[in-house]
Parts: sequence; structure tokens; C-alpha cells
Amino acid sequence: MNAGASASDIALIGGEERKVAWIKTHAQALIAMGASKIVGGVDDRAFVKIALVDSTGAIIAGTYRFAYTNHAGTKTEVVCDKRSEDLATGTTIRLGENPMKSKEDSFIVILFTADANKTIDFSHANNVISFPITTYE
Repeated sequence: MNAGASASDIALIGGEERKVAWIKTHAQALIAMGASKIVGGVDDRAFVKIALVDSTGAIIAGTYRFAYTNHAGTKTEVVCDKRSEDLATGTTIRLGENPMKSKEDSFIVILFTADANKTIDFSHANNVISFPITTYE
């Protein structure tokens, strides 16, 4: 996912949604959010871990939305909302493969609404985005 690793930090305004990470679907591919599923009572879905931090290394509190969007960003389909506290451990939230797929030139995006004004410090080593996807080519 692209998440500003070589870009500037992202200033967040409390209560305002911002795109903080994305992946573009390349030519002749389909990408689904998540990986695996529950089969025969065995939960093999992949865990999601997201911890975006400020310059002090503190996790920024807020709500993440996982969504699909078209190439122009004019149509967005939200799959789910999750709190930062639940995503920070990487052991609480599982994301199985979603039946909806991102098609060529479309995106899977992670949107974030911070609880208060903060700045994501992308140069800080404590930032983590571990987001499972399934790719079909």
C-alpha cells in the first residue's frame, strides 16, 4: 500500500476524513480486500494491523474505513469501519476476502477520521500498516 513513506506527513483535522493509504489495481487484475475465510469452523482470515503515529510515537486515535473507489475517486463503496484501538494490536480484527473486487485503475483505500487534530509522522519507525489483500491476475 502507498501510505506516504516517501511523501510528506498528513495533517489531520479532528472529525474530518482523510485518505491515508491506498493501492491501485493494475491492468488486467482484480484485487479483493482481505485474505482467506472461515472453512469448517476454522478461522483462517488474515489479521489487520494499522498503527499510525504522531511525532511522539503515540498512536493517533480515530476511526478507519476500508473502501473501494473508482479511478476518479467519485464513487466510494465502504466495506467496514474499525477503531484505531482495535487495529493497533494486529491480533483483534480479521479481514476475510471480500466478495467485492477492485478492477483495473480503481483503488482500495484506507480512510481515517481522527478524534482530534494531529499530524501523521510518516518518518517515525512505529508506523505500521499490515493490510491483507487477495490479487487475481
